[in-house]
Amino acid sequence: ERERAAGSADRCRRMAVSYALGEGAEKNETRATALYEHGCEMDDPVACVFAGQMNEFAHGVVKDDARATRFYERGCNLRSAPACYNLAIMYDRGTGVPRDRARAGGLYQLACAGGAQSS
Repeated sequence: ERERAAGSADRCRRMAVSYALGEGAEKNETRATALYEHGCEMDDPVACVFAGQMNEFAHGVVKDDARATRFYERGCNLRSAPACYNLAIMYDRGTGVPRDRARAGGLYQLACAGGAQSS
């Protein structure tokens, strides 16, 4: 069952990319964001990162840093180093969450250990 759900999440994310870039489908960032969010809900950590970015940078949706933070957090909980890195930035800056440098530091370390080179 989990493999089937993971496959669905992967297809959902790939379809979102098509809409986000306008490759293979008409460009529609609102649809892309909804698909990334759905993929994240199905535990696709990459979709969580993209869902966070779409919300953080207002691609197809109204800018919502708190919502972006929730997607990054879910992705980080799914062991995505880039999601942990983005979440660290949010805590470091106090964007979408109260500023918490100690939490940011721990998340930067987690991201670094997971291979996020930027961290």
